[in-house]
Amino acid sequence: RQIGGDPFIRFATDYAFEMPAVKVALGQKQYTDDVWMYRYELVTASGVATGWKASHAFELPAVFGVREHDFSNFVFDGEPIEVFDKIAAEMHGDWVRFIKTGEPNPDWARFEGANSPVRIYNRETRTEQLDRRHLMQIWGDMRFYEV
Repeated sequence: RQIGGDPFIRFATDYAFEMPAVKVALGQKQYTDDVWMYRYELVTASGVATGWKASHAFELPAVFGVREHDFSNFVFDGEPIEVFDKIAAEMHGDWVRFIKTGEPNPDWARFEGANSPVRIYNRETRTEQLDRRHLMQIWGDMRFYEV
């Protein structure tokens, strides 16, 4: 999804996160239709300054709605408090709604396969249809995760 992005970062992201996440969702789909996928894409000022961008686990402060924590302070350093408040309300709200009702958000459709709706958490949160069939075809021939 990164036009002109660093090829190594794209490779590492596909290898470590994107492809395994789709494989896990496909596996879970064999047992239940209650599968949803999300992606955290919010790049904060701290993510830019450190070069970490929207790194692994950067969504945790928003998921748990915890603003006053060293990690939260690191992730949201340099951002107006409204940025944290907005994404925390969206993410934490979706998680709590899922716990209470079994449905995270009416705008967030269930996972259907490699071409599926995905909740994108960013400055403007949305649900987007992501077609990862080509990605899965490319990585499908590589057996990094199977025994």
